[in-house]
Amino acid sequence: MISCATLVKSFGCSYTVRDVIVEYLEASHLLKDSQHGFRTGRWCLTNILVSLDMITEWVHQGEVVDVVFLDFVKAFDKMPHQRLLLKVASLGIGGKLFDWISNWLLNCTQRVCINGIVSVWKLVLSGVPQGSVLGPLVFLIFINDLDLNIHNVLLKFADDTKICSSFGCSYRV
Repeated sequence: MISCATLVKSFGCSYTVRDVIVEYLEASHLLKDSQHGFRTGRWCLTNILVSLDMITEWVHQGEVVDVVFLDFVKAFDKMPHQRLLLKVASLGIGGKLFDWISNWLLNCTQRVCINGIVSVWKLVLSGVPQGSVLGPLVFLIFINDLDLNIHNVLLKFADDTKICSSFGCSYRV
């Protein structure tokens, strides 16, 4: 479990919070290997190379290959805060650090201004602030369990996902 005690005395900086959480998740092997986005040593290129090697091997073995490409539209805007916080807690992030993340997510409001006319303030129930330091990390946490109960190979790069599958047939290359 990770808590505020893990941090330096003051964690007013989002970068410090992000770095501590990333170090904890990586050291504890809590992030799925299928995710290549927003992680050290993993990029779009590593995602492509892993899938290319796997698909090439299947084809050389005479397998039929199916690949489904998914792109979650406005993925960073559609993460329900309560569900996200359940997933954060399920990874062992608790205490004052969990409270800090909760406050960062749950106390957001927004309004619209058009031609000088403003709407009333509304509570934001999903998504993360655009351009935030923690946004990509909490998104990884949110989709980390996407692989569960999937019997095919998943490869993710941020919000883009490939689901790959092969099965034998009599066709040979």
